[in-house]
Amino acid sequence: MELGLDRVARAYSRLALPEPALTLMVAGTNGKGSCVWFADRLLRMAGQSVGRYTSPHLSQFNERIAVNGKLSTDAQLV
Repeated sequence: MELGLDRVARAYSRLALPEPALTLMVAGTNGKGSCVWFADRLLRMAGQSVGRYTSPHLSQFNERIAVNGKLSTDAQLV
């Protein structure tokens, strides 16, 4: 058994794909929405492009997906 991600990294490099986007995953019991919103805002203030997915939604399904602070439209979801 070979522990670690070295084998996966070597296989990925052979595929010659672009580098994946930086990903931040927030898990836990309380405060996930606030943490995600805060991270989204800080990253955008630093000039980063940010895509955000949260689940479940609070009032409308569209709020689950946002790009650079703008909620997805019905047409984009379809």
